Amino acid sequence: MLSIDTLQKARRVLGSVRGLRFSRAPLLDVSDRIGLLTVTVGLRDVGVFGVGETRDEESFDTLRNVLENQGLHCLVSRTIRRSSTNDRLRASIGDLCQAFERVDAVLYEKDREHLLWVFGQADKKEEIERVVEGQVDAGSLLGYPPCCVGEHRDVSIRADCAFAFAIVKAVGADHAAIEKALLEDLKVRVPEEEHASDKRNVSETQERFPFVFHIACSACLSSHESPTAERHREHEAATIQVDRGLHRLFGEMSRLEIRIHRLMDEGQSKGEGAGQFDKSEEDLMRKLFYDRDRLYNRILNG
Repeated sequence: MLSIDTLQKARRVLGSVRGLRFSRAPLLDVSDRIGLLTVTVGLRDVGVFGVGETRDEESFDTLRNVLENQGLHCLVSRTIRRSSTNDRLRASIGDLCQAFERVDAVLYEKDREHLLWVFGQADKKEEIERVVEGQVDAGSLLGYPPCCVGEHRDVSIRADCAFAFAIVKAVGADHAAIEKALLEDLKVRVPEEEHASDKRNVSETQERFPFVFHIACSACLSSHESPTAERHREHEAATIQVDRGLHRLFGEMSRLEIRIHRLMDEGQSKGEGAGQFDKSEEDLMRKLFYDRDRLYNRILNG
C-alpha cells in the first residue's frame, strides 16, 4: 500500500497535468499519465514521453515546467541514437555495414524530434544521457523486464538484417548505391515473419497487460506469474489507489482500442483499405471512435 504522503503527491502531480497532452494518440496519452504515476510513486526510476511522435523541444516546455514545479526532475533530449551496426549483420555483409552507419548518422543529425524524460532522483540524468547516445539500453533504465528487453532487441536485429539484405539485393553491393537508396527511402519487401512475432506480442500485451509500457516477450505472455505480469499488477494496483476513476476509464478505453484494431485488421485481411468498409462496419467504427474520444475527454479535462 502507498503511504498517504505518496498518494497525495501522485494526485497532485496528476492534477497538475490535467488538460495538458503527453501524446496526440488518446490511449497513449492516458497510458503516459499512468507512466508518470508509476514514477511519482517510486515504482519506476525513469519515464519517457514522446516516443514515436514528431515533437520539438518547445512542445515539451509547459509539461517540463509544470512537473519540475511539482518536485520532479525533467530532461528534454534528442531521440535515442541508434547503436553501431550489430555484429550479426557485420558478419553477413562485411564493410557494407559502413554505408548503413553513415546514413544513420546523417539522418540522426537531421532529426528534430525530442523526448521528455521524467525522473525522481537527479543522479539519473547522466544515465539518461548515455541512453540517448546509444551507449546503454533504454529498456533497463525504464524498468522493463530483462527477458522482454532481450527478446525485443533480438527481433529488432533480425528485422534490421532482413531490411539490409533487401536493400543490398535491390541495388547491389555498392556503398554509394546503398546510401542513395536509404536516403531516398527506397521501398523494399521484407519477409513478414521478421516482424510477425513482435507485432503479435504488441497486440497481446495491450490486451493482457495494458498497465505496462513495454512489449512483453513470448515467455511473459505465456505465464500469469511472469515479470511482466508482476509489473502489470503493481502498476494497476497503484493506479487504483491513486485514482479509481482513471483506472476504470483507462480500462474502458483499452477495450475500445482493441476492438478498433481488430476491426481494422479484419478489414485488411479482407483486402479492404481505409474508407472501404461496408456500412455496418463504418457505423461501428465511428461509434467506437466516438466512445473512445468521449472517455478520453473525461480523463483529459477531469
